[in-house]
Amino acid sequence: IAAIPPTPPVQPTFRPKAMIGSAPILLIRDLGIANMIRQEGPIEIWQYRFAACVVDFFFYPPSQGSSQLIIKDWDMRSAVIGGRVNEGKCLAAMDRHHQKLVAGS
Repeated sequence: IAAIPPTPPVQPTFRPKAMIGSAPILLIRDLGIANMIRQEGPIEIWQYRFAACVVDFFFYPPSQGSSQLIIKDWDMRSAVIGGRVNEGKCLAAMDRHHQKLVAGS
């Protein structure tokens, strides 16, 4: 009987909504360094660009005066100004990027 090679572990699908309440280090782990980070007062906006869309994650301090930041919201839009975003393609693009990172390629 031939040995069956072990199946590589399946990484969980990246779900941006599940990132709400997470610290910046977890987003870096799951999506890498943002393409752009913008500061607006105490708020940071991390922008990730994919062929299918642009995704922003919004970091806020959990309480007034806190120096820590957590993800409070996220949004996606078309990669083309004035275009319509295809949510399914955008979510798939984020997940592909995430899978490449966790696979180490």
